[in-house]
Amino acid sequence: MRKFPREYIEEMWGEIQDGMARVYVLQPLMHKSTRMEICYSADDLDYEFGGNDGKMMLLGTIHTHPNAWCVPSVCDIETAIKDGEICYGILSLFTWKHRKFTALGFWGRNGNPLQTFIGEKFDTRAGKPSRRNPQ
Repeated sequence: MRKFPREYIEEMWGEIQDGMARVYVLQPLMHKSTRMEICYSADDLDYEFGGNDGKMMLLGTIHTHPNAWCVPSVCDIETAIKDGEICYGILSLFTWKHRKFTALGFWGRNGNPLQTFIGEKFDTRAGKPSRRNPQ
């Protein structure tokens, strides 16, 4: 929320596994922003992450909507289609009665909402994330 109330954007890196997009890394994207819009060039999108060894791909972007609803605008949908994003996220940041609130959502490139699951299988015996397949 350090950029609040300006819009802010990052790239989402991960993989498609069993028909699900799995996001592993968020990486800042060079951009200019105001309270209402973000300006960046598709040329600034990194299509290789840290010498990309083929395990991660650019899934899309995640950006903020300061003092606005957590739904994609027409411009968000058009940009996702134009840039070839597989999915994108929106983090709504707003204040009400001197308190800050957030809402988070993810969408497919055509603006359809995606089911979101955030988690990792955790091995309580070892006190660390499990390496076993969660299936």
